[in-house]
Amino acid sequence: MITEIRRAVTSLGAKQVSNEHLERYLKELNRVQLFANEKWASLQTDASRIDKRARLIEQHLIAKEKS
Repeated sequence: MITEIRRAVTSLGAKQVSNEHLERYLKELNRVQLFANEKWASLQTDASRIDKRARLIEQHLIAKEKS
């Protein structure tokens, strides 16, 4: 999605839009992308931890059921 926005903004350069505005917008777009990447990585890490805990609980319940 950000790639498409970046492509559209870059195409505005050929129009009568100030390069200064375009550069600022692209910098802000980069900041949004970095923020999104950090949040996504954090979400994946959290999901991994939850999955590991769920497996441990499942193994514990299976072991408890067998005994």
